[in-house]
Amino acid sequence: MIIEKTNSSYSKIRPYIPGANIEEVQEEYGIESLIKLASNENPLGVSPRGIEALNSTANGVNIYPDPSAISLRKAIARKLGTTMEQIIVSNGASGVLRLVTEILIESRDEVVYSKPTFPAYYNNTVRNGGVPVEVPLAEGYRYNLQGMLDAITDKTKLMIICNPNNPTGTILSYAEIEQFLDAVPRDILVVVDEAYIEFVENRDEADALQGLNKFANLLIVRTFSKIYGLAGLRIGYGIASKEIIDTLYKAHQTFVTSSPALAAAEAAIDDDEFLETVKRNNQIGKEYLFQAFTEMGFDVVESEANFLFVDMKIEAIEAYKGLLKKGCIIRPMGKFVRVTIGTEAENKALIAALKELK
Repeated sequence: MIIEKTNSSYSKIRPYIPGANIEEVQEEYGIESLIKLASNENPLGVSPRGIEALNSTANGVNIYPDPSAISLRKAIARKLGTTMEQIIVSNGASGVLRLVTEILIESRDEVVYSKPTFPAYYNNTVRNGGVPVEVPLAEGYRYNLQGMLDAITDKTKLMIICNPNNPTGTILSYAEIEQFLDAVPRDILVVVDEAYIEFVENRDEADALQGLNKFANLLIVRTFSKIYGLAGLRIGYGIASKEIIDTLYKAHQTFVTSSPALAAAEAAIDDDEFLETVKRNNQIGKEYLFQAFTEMGFDVVESEANFLFVDMKIEAIEAYKGLLKKGCIIRPMGKFVRVTIGTEAENKALIAALKELK
């Protein structure tokens, strides 16, 4: 059979396990309403400016989108204080991450990162015949930069830092990242995945953008999926030197995203009022959930993202199943659960349901 002749690297891929389907859960358990706190989506919805721009593009979807995303790249560059030539736009941050490994990684090349972290790093590596070098997190569930430096060999081509880290929510300061970059050989690309950077309370202390012009081997990846609420449109971007961006664009899929996504992202990037509302809701919800989980006897990791990593002290799948029947979806991970911070009502409903299971 032809399927037996597929690339052998694909047999190593770990299939992505999505959060439970809302409609299926409602039907199975007879639940009228369901709270989904498993996928780190924005509980307040979409930027109003993004919605307006999205609606305005409806009559133009018969035309192909701009493959170079020039207008959005200019808007991002203006917002960040870079040049358009330092920006690449793709189908989510995941699109940039996958493109990097497709271009860079060949058989037996090594990709170094800490674990647990975003599972796409592993899959992108093995898909291209590379070897994932997974360094355990350091104390406090933080990225283990020294361990990553110790893991460098002559086969290392790529190193990835998730900051804040998914699923732990822990953060590294830019000073720590800068020290790491100083120690990494210049022929190794370092990717800093900042999908959740907009949620960081003291962002200036963590933002890797301040190293952009110092380190030619630095690529920063961000997304419109989280704080901007555009997860369903699949749009993200990378920031790096013009040389790196030009190389990525040479191998980029021609029409990698849609006209509505480009328009919505361009409008949303300046919707500061919405972003402040989202950050305020996130901070209040995070403090409430942290205290509630702690009072119930669970261990909670300090988070700088829009989710919490909670040690349930039992196999978390049992809590997941129990909460599912009560209309709450969370993400089980061994003895931990990752809980997205929702609205005030959603957070209170989750805690109430969890107390009923205790």
